[in-house]
Amino acid sequence: CEQARLRVALFCSSTDNLRALLRRGRMSSTNAAPSGAVWTYADLIFNASEHWAERQGRRLRLSPTGFRILDELIRVAPGLVRREDLEHSLWGEDPPEGSALRTHIHELRRELDKPFAVPLLHTVPHVGYRLSTEPGDAD
Repeated sequence: CEQARLRVALFCSSTDNLRALLRRGRMSSTNAAPSGAVWTYADLIFNASEHWAERQGRRLRLSPTGFRILDELIRVAPGLVRREDLEHSLWGEDPPEGSALRTHIHELRRELDKPFAVPLLHTVPHVGYRLSTEPGDAD
């Protein structure tokens, strides 16, 4: 079953097909997904096991923390990841003081969005972050 899920993730390029599989429960987008899964959202491809991401065929240069943030976001895209959940995922019970997460989000946005016409990373003020292709989302 795990191999079938991985094959689906590797060979499905259409996000509509992936969403349909998620709705039918044949593929999981949770953290329990296969570690070798390849996730796609819009024009973004994310390979967790080989530790790379690309957008429109361009490899993204991500910091280790930026990679972990993108990993959390793409697994639930276009859903929301709450700021507190993201901080806990990154730093456990002892998150750093101040604006560390905001700094990492800024660095991720610079690599993921700035070179492209359509931004994917959106901030939902006072709540969290999401990947979305919708232009009406809060930044």
